[in-house]
Amino acid sequence: MLEDSAPFTFGSKAVFTDNHSSRLTALEVDESWEVLNISVSRGLLRWIQRVRLPFEVAANWSETAVILSCTKTEAFSREIPPVAAPSRPISDQTPIALAGSRLTGALVSSKSRKVTSLIVSVGTKLLRVAIADVTFDAKSLRLTVHPDALPEHRTDRDIAAEVWSLLRSDNVIMPDERKGLTVDVAGGIVTIDGSVRRKSTKERAESLVAEVTGITELRSQLTDDLQLEIDIGARLYRSDIERVADIYPRSSLGDVVLFGRAPSPEVAADAVRVASAVQGVGNVTSRLEIDPESSSGARQRQSATVR
Repeated sequence: MLEDSAPFTFGSKAVFTDNHSSRLTALEVDESWEVLNISVSRGLLRWIQRVRLPFEVAANWSETAVILSCTKTEAFSREIPPVAAPSRPISDQTPIALAGSRLTGALVSSKSRKVTSLIVSVGTKLLRVAIADVTFDAKSLRLTVHPDALPEHRTDRDIAAEVWSLLRSDNVIMPDERKGLTVDVAGGIVTIDGSVRRKSTKERAESLVAEVTGITELRSQLTDDLQLEIDIGARLYRSDIERVADIYPRSSLGDVVLFGRAPSPEVAADAVRVASAVQGVGNVTSRLEIDPESSSGARQRQSATVR
């Protein structure tokens, strides 16, 4: 599964807790492709020091860096022993039985700790090869599928740039709507968040992003104003506030104003708190009138609705 996988890129930074850094040079995997150890190096030319570290020190990783939960001194003084188990190293030096290709990295699941895909450069393209389509042939790797059948792998930066280009050039999404949108890309997973005015605009933005090649998953947290008003009304109803108050939420790109009446300042404050907790809501402003008689009117309407 790619949903929880992020790329290790050979040659990328390995950042220690003391802010020193070195380079990621290799991963060591067992027969099931679980990562047991990672290799990092420091130095240049004739003076290069390498060290193997257990994979558990990799707190987080992306295409540009792996964050380690140890200091540089702890690592290179070999205070943290690697996992002592049979394994195979894979790196950008690992031969591939395909002319003009080179191994540049691997997608690794944070849950299973297994390599889910390899990232292979062929000419000017980066291709993503599922582990099911890879075999070890002695010390080299062999692909069991034709390169033309492999999906293209794109960096998170390239994907984000294309997503923003499509969103900015689209005529359906208005400029003020675009200002509130956020796009996050990690391991090919694109998360888009923000508020738009209409459901059709939300669906338009989602369809644009879904067309971008290299995406492994699209997670949309977009909300439209009408749906947000419905969600707030439902949350107020479940909290019993609408039994004692008349409240009408109005949203403008996630900024909500509460109109109507409440029997006390306390109930008005509770309504603001409940509305603020709804996903997609930005600022909440109360324009509720304080009217002790509003509670009886709300109860009467609720009673009539039940009948």
